[in-house]
Amino acid sequence: MADGECKILVASNHPLKKRLFELLLQDLSIQIVTPKEIGIVEEPRATSSNTTKNALTKARFFCAQSGLATIADDLSLKIDALGGAPGVFVRRWGGHFDRLIDDEAWLKYLLKKMYDVPYNERTAQWEVSWALVRPDGLEKTHTFTTEFLITEVPRKDYPPGMPLAAVRWNLEKHKHFLDMSEEERWATQMQEIKNWNIKKYLKESYGLPSATPRNSQNCAPK
Repeated sequence: MADGECKILVASNHPLKKRLFELLLQDLSIQIVTPKEIGIVEEPRATSSNTTKNALTKARFFCAQSGLATIADDLSLKIDALGGAPGVFVRRWGGHFDRLIDDEAWLKYLLKKMYDVPYNERTAQWEVSWALVRPDGLEKTHTFTTEFLITEVPRKDYPPGMPLAAVRWNLEKHKHFLDMSEEERWATQMQEIKNWNIKKYLKESYGLPSATPRNSQNCAPK
């Protein structure tokens, strides 16, 4: 994209999160950038047990660092048979591990915890919170949950950094997460973000006509 196009920061270096908003906002002249792409290496400490608060912490931090309107998210994994664990500290299991634990060790620990749980009781939920923070101080949030089942036998073909995908069964589609198309995998998030009206909000707030470049790097509100 041209340097003059409007930029929005997605507060994650995960390529799938950037791709999600590229698809969602593809008919607007908005360039999606990540912290790494604009030279931000620091990360905020999001320590709340509340996903909305953590998403806001991340969005406020990166907005202040970049001067760009920023979209951030936070996740909580709640496994019913484990009393809602591990919660927001998904990778660390509430402090049991550090963030650098490898995928296989994380998955092995999960399956050990779920070893004697009957199949029909292996339900879990992702709680996802998104936050948008603008340089002028305006903030918007949206939270939703998706339910799924944790299978007893893991798949080996899960993407790096996504060990939960090895045992995730989609209850709505009645198929394994890894057998779903990209469109199917993202359908719920795409719909929830649309329900949040983020696309309409950005377009109206920044006066962005579809597919027309705008000479504003940081999307200053009208």
